[in-house]
Amino acid sequence: MLQLDNITFDYPDGTTALRNINLTLDAGKKIAIVGPNGSGKSTLMRQLNGILQPTSGTLSYKGQAVDYSRKGLQALRQSVGLVFQSAEDQLFATTVEEDIAFGPLNLGLDRADVKARIATVADALGIEALLARPIHALSGGQKMRVAIAGVLAMHPQLIVADEPLASLDMAIQQQVLNLFDALVQDGRTVIIVTHDLDQAYAWADEVIVLADGEVQQQGAPEAVFADQAILDLCGWEKPWVLAVSQQMGLTPAAKSRADLLARL
Repeated sequence: MLQLDNITFDYPDGTTALRNINLTLDAGKKIAIVGPNGSGKSTLMRQLNGILQPTSGTLSYKGQAVDYSRKGLQALRQSVGLVFQSAEDQLFATTVEEDIAFGPLNLGLDRADVKARIATVADALGIEALLARPIHALSGGQKMRVAIAGVLAMHPQLIVADEPLASLDMAIQQQVLNLFDALVQDGRTVIIVTHDLDQAYAWADEVIVLADGEVQQQGAPEAVFADQAILDLCGWEKPWVLAVSQQMGLTPAAKSRADLLARL
């Protein structure tokens, strides 16, 4: 779906945030991007829908190099939706319903279609009761769910979310992950940027490790997090479930706490 070929990005102050990034992001995948602070995760995320244009290299969508004109970026952003780490950077309308409606209305959809999309995403994220509420009256977790809803209402084929679960309680985290799973089963791709290695290990089909602006590893979470050299480079401990599985000789390793308990 998305192809990055030799992407390098330099900030105006001369800082090189990404170096020669080569990645293929396939359709129908759950992908986690992980890495130490300052590794380039958020910069990479902003490359994927054209907020930042590479200093060198090529970003392609479905085999076509991205056109960074206004028209080209509009087309890309209809297909690649971003959820920012801070919902405050994404929400700007007066009420929840108005904010979710903004994207679909700008696609030229009629009011009936927009209403239907709002109802669908509000139900999926459990925010039906918030639709008439002012944005400023929401909690941090509620704002994050509204930000996710606004992106999903655009029906993007690829969703990139920066720490989308950080401000949510455990029950809502699972609800959002279930929604992401359903989107992937529908053939879409969901990418999350996260510091939570346990979450990345349990949820993702594929993990991308960034460090010092470079891709250090890309592959199945079981393989990536079993690579001691990668763990040492990033200063990480193994995900808890993987460590316990290996200690107990479970092959293949359990993927989640529930899986581990079921196999003990």
